[in-house]
Amino acid sequence: MPCQRDNRYYETRFNRAGKGILAVFPANQEVFAVYPELSSTILPHRQEIRFYRGDSFTFHVSTQNDAQPPSNVDISRSVIRFAARQDFAGYTYANPEDWNASAVILKKSYVTNQIEVTNEFNGQFDVKIKRADTIFHPLARMGWDIEVTRPTEHLTDQPGTVSVQTGSPLVTGLGTDFTTAGLEMGDIIHVQGLHLLITDVLDERIVQVDFSDWTNASGLSYNLYKGETRTVASGPWTCIGDRVI
Repeated sequence: MPCQRDNRYYETRFNRAGKGILAVFPANQEVFAVYPELSSTILPHRQEIRFYRGDSFTFHVSTQNDAQPPSNVDISRSVIRFAARQDFAGYTYANPEDWNASAVILKKSYVTNQIEVTNEFNGQFDVKIKRADTIFHPLARMGWDIEVTRPTEHLTDQPGTVSVQTGSPLVTGLGTDFTTAGLEMGDIIHVQGLHLLITDVLDERIVQVDFSDWTNASGLSYNLYKGETRTVASGPWTCIGDRVI
């Protein structure tokens, strides 16, 4: 029968080709981010990141400035955050926590195994995307970006100590004066070994941060930094449907 002859023909060609399928394990992507230092209007680096639903991968980021030629940017004591989300047009949120909750994927440099700084003086870090991040990922038009907040001034000789409690985003001071220090949303506090983004200054002794997974402690020393935030890289975030999940 003609159909059977066609099947044998294609089977013969397949066997002659090597009796197998050449599979490709994709290498991790690399992103060259731009932290504008000379011009506040320069656009961040744009790059599409494509993956299959259920994939896990890491992409490496090298941060440079906008000089000619560019130089690596020191990101020591910085806060780095990555987010991927659907089109945000029309969204309005009363606070950053609600906005963060709307992200499909959110990674932070101060959370273990999310963003790993590999060379802080040369602006290099890895963003780690896990299978749990992508296994139920929507097949929708999305975008991603990376935001870096760098310290511009160390506010020295600050009084008092602070305490933290597991599950609370509040850093509570004893003998502190955060308002006189001039702290604002977007500044950085260093406590319990972490550099954290301040999301609100509630009064002279309480600040709110984007973190709550503390080890309960009181009488902690701390450091304060004025922060400067830039979006350094962005682009389309494309998830492709996968038959095997």
